[in-house]
Amino acid sequence: DGVFWLAIQEGDWYDLGHRAGAWDIEGGYQWKNLWAKPWLRIGYFQGSGDPNPGDTLHETFFQILPTGRQYAFFPLYNMMNNRDLFTEAIFKPWKPLTLRTDWHLLALDKRGDRLYGGSGAGQEKGGIFGYFGRNSFGKSGVGNLLDLSVAYDITSHLNVSTYYGHLFGGSVLEKIYPAGHNANFFFAEISLKL
Repeated sequence: DGVFWLAIQEGDWYDLGHRAGAWDIEGGYQWKNLWAKPWLRIGYFQGSGDPNPGDTLHETFFQILPTGRQYAFFPLYNMMNNRDLFTEAIFKPWKPLTLRTDWHLLALDKRGDRLYGGSGAGQEKGGIFGYFGRNSFGKSGVGNLLDLSVAYDITSHLNVSTYYGHLFGGSVLEKIYPAGHNANFFFAEISLKL
């Protein structure tokens, strides 16, 4: 399989001009005749950052409202000011069960911009928009993320899944969280398709 996409944004960002973009390229191969149908994939994603936040042009790619979950299960980072080199392996030992493991080498696109996280608007009222931005301190290394997800289809309409990720924090997170720059994230969910 193969995927390539490109997004270009141009217009206004409040009082600033806005010019940003993102692109992704991925490829993989699945051995359908082997046990567990192993599917190995590799890809690279880049969402632009702003090299000079003090000028009159905003160049950080804005992940509008859709979730970046396809690329970032771990909400510490998202598609803004991000470079993500990743590999993934997907296995289906039997039809209702899917196992997936990923490795992400994460870095900021521009050192002068922020580390952005979150996944979009999350509440109807109040001051929380759903994204956060943390100072990068002129660093670019976000870290290495290893994760594992398990999904089980109970029926054709009901799915149970879990996710665990461990982030080995890089130079950006060492500055933001000097007492401990590694992180863990776990969730379990039930999905009902009507």
